[in-house]
Amino acid sequence: MSLQPVLSATRVTLAGAVLMLALPQIGLCQVTSFKDISDDDIDALDEIVVYGQPTLRQLRKGIYKAEENFYELFNSLNSGRQFDIGCFYRRFVGSHIRRRVCEAYFVKGADAGWLVQGGVPVWAYVRHKDKQMRREMASLVTEHTELQVALIEFAHAKQTFNVAVQERCAATFGICRN
Repeated sequence: MSLQPVLSATRVTLAGAVLMLALPQIGLCQVTSFKDISDDDIDALDEIVVYGQPTLRQLRKGIYKAEENFYELFNSLNSGRQFDIGCFYRRFVGSHIRRRVCEAYFVKGADAGWLVQGGVPVWAYVRHKDKQMRREMASLVTEHTELQVALIEFAHAKQTFNVAVQERCAATFGICRN
């Protein structure tokens, strides 16, 4: 006895079941051409409001935008190019994954090795310049309200993202792809 007819009968039955389930849904959809719609129908349409939550990716992009706005303002107000901060993507040693990094110009120069002079170690130079930059940033934030607003927007975007991650990932015991 051959199994081929039994298998094909099963396939036909399965295909029929799929079609039976799909056919009622096809009838629910109506397509109306634009020519058939009158001006009265267009005026009678109500406004449709859709409420939803932004995705974690959209919230993260909001953080990046707020951070770049803050750094752009800071760069325009600070004392020189050495304290200008730029954001970019970098692959770290031993990884193929690009990570977003925001660094000051003096850090990039120290990494290249051309800013350090007089036998000062690179880490000491970067630490000293970082303290200077943080002092200047603090004084500029206290002096300029637009920089304060940009910093508040950046902090708010980070807080919104962190709250969303906690809410959405609470059921997964901290294992969440964000």
